[in-house]
Amino acid sequence: MCTEREKGGRGVACIPLKTMAMHVAFLTKLVRGTEGHMASLFARFWIGFALRAVIPWKGTSPWSTDRPWHYQKVAEFIRGHPWCLVDGLVLDHRSLYKKWRDCWAAQTGQTHPQMPGVEWAAMQPTWLDGASKDLHWLGALRRLPVRERLYRHGISPTPLCPIGCGGEETVEHALWSCPVAARFWRWVSEWWSAEEGADTDRDLVLYGRGLKRMGPETANPLWQAVSVAKCVLWGARCECIRSQTPRVRQVDLFHVFWARLGKDAASLLSAEDGPDETCFFFLFIAGTRSASFLIGGGDRRPHLPPSLPVGAFGPAGLRSSLISTTRQGTSFGAAARRWTSFGSAARR
Repeated sequence: MCTEREKGGRGVACIPLKTMAMHVAFLTKLVRGTEGHMASLFARFWIGFALRAVIPWKGTSPWSTDRPWHYQKVAEFIRGHPWCLVDGLVLDHRSLYKKWRDCWAAQTGQTHPQMPGVEWAAMQPTWLDGASKDLHWLGALRRLPVRERLYRHGISPTPLCPIGCGGEETVEHALWSCPVAARFWRWVSEWWSAEEGADTDRDLVLYGRGLKRMGPETANPLWQAVSVAKCVLWGARCECIRSQTPRVRQVDLFHVFWARLGKDAASLLSAEDGPDETCFFFLFIAGTRSASFLIGGGDRRPHLPPSLPVGAFGPAGLRSSLISTTRQGTSFGAAARRWTSFGSAARR
């Protein structure tokens, strides 16, 4: 009754289709029920003509096209999917639901249209927060409420990007090709390549392609950083709509990005049963660098860590003696190993 996460689903049933399949099966069993029963007579009167292929039907039988709303929906479903009357599929809602999905996949050649090569399971790891999972999933499905889509449905007055670049706002435009997003991703890619050597490109950001080929020590921190960056971009876009101000300062994106990573680092440190330190304590570096923005320091460059008195705690909850070990020029691997050992000792 559901689509697996590996095939693009969420591991749960599609509620509207499941409800429709159950309703069709229930009414069909009611029509084929005991003759003379009042409920069966009313069901035959309203929906019997649409189900005449599976019940004994005479031309003199009374029926009506002026049906209640729920009977009309069932009649439209049967008329649009005549194959459901074959082999008694209409009597079993589970078989009907599965056949509907199989027919759709056979016609389109893929589980979801226009989305080949999406690594669904890699895009939605269990340790990722729900907001990031939803953003990845809806973005890959092209179901985010961007202006181009809302304009086609008559909901938005304009299809143009709310940031003010003048382009049509599609999902790819909002999360990747908008000039503001392009500059932001260029900076994130340069930072990550310098730290770890892995590149971020369009296919990885939008569809998670390439995550399966990486080991968890590389893929997990990379995807965490990409998830935070996508949430920052989407939040900036939504803020432009709320404030009716089509302008985003690039430095503000950097501030929020480091602050979010610093917050995640602090939450991972305080969690009792957090994820594997070797995969995720790379956030310590981001946490130290975000502190310069959280304390309102004068250094506006987004790549330099702050200077704090020894023994003091920064706003991200990280001690300055640890911050001083990750100054500019310290390699990512060395800092991650130091932070991993500290995190293991703190948990013990």
